[in-house]
Amino acid sequence: MSKDKPISDITGQDRTTEELLATVQTLHGGPGGPYSGDMEARVAKLEAEIALVARDTSAMRPDLASARERLAAIEVKVDHLPGKGFMVTALLLTLTVISALIAYFSYIIAAFGSG
Repeated sequence: MSKDKPISDITGQDRTTEELLATVQTLHGGPGGPYSGDMEARVAKLEAEIALVARDTSAMRPDLASARERLAAIEVKVDHLPGKGFMVTALLLTLTVISALIAYFSYIIAAFGSG
């Protein structure tokens, strides 16, 4: 081929047409490429791994069902707890009562006597 001007590939590097064609040839038939001779062995290994994943997943199903039941029980228990509004109101009321007792402490002692 004649001298071509460089073409920017997907990595941003400037390459000639010959370099790009060599890269394509490597991907189609080079060692370790997707069409290499050991593809059957790699596919068999992947199938074995998938079988293990499927076995482990099926073993986890009862645990997942148990977790769902426990989560439902927890949700029922949490529904009976007081809400944020109640807690804030109770806290403010308590702080108001304590502040009033501190502010009027001398009047309370005078009213009930000191002992």
